[in-house]
Amino acid sequence: MDPPMSNALPLLRAVRARLADEARWTKGDYSRDANGIGHWATYPEAVCWCIAGARDVAVNDGSRDASRHDAFAQSLGFANGQELIDWNDAPDRTHADIIARLDEAIEREENHGN
Repeated sequence: MDPPMSNALPLLRAVRARLADEARWTKGDYSRDANGIGHWATYPEAVCWCIAGARDVAVNDGSRDASRHDAFAQSLGFANGQELIDWNDAPDRTHADIIARLDEAIEREENHGN
């Protein structure tokens, strides 16, 4: 029998799908428009997102509730949302790093659940 899906799994999958194309990922802002101008994650003309911004879009909110961001960050192995944002925005961070971290978390959730 398959293990039960955790609540994190659908969100991890949605964020991974949004960021699958490297052109749809950014750092330094929650999102950017086609001109590269930074905005909140749910900005209607956004074309790319950081990992935290992609989370906001996946749950369709612009929530600044730290506990919600922390829970998502913890599913990726970070202590809190700020640590996740700092990791995303690190100068040496690559799109491949983002996708690998999401894939690892998805696999962990699929195999072990909560």
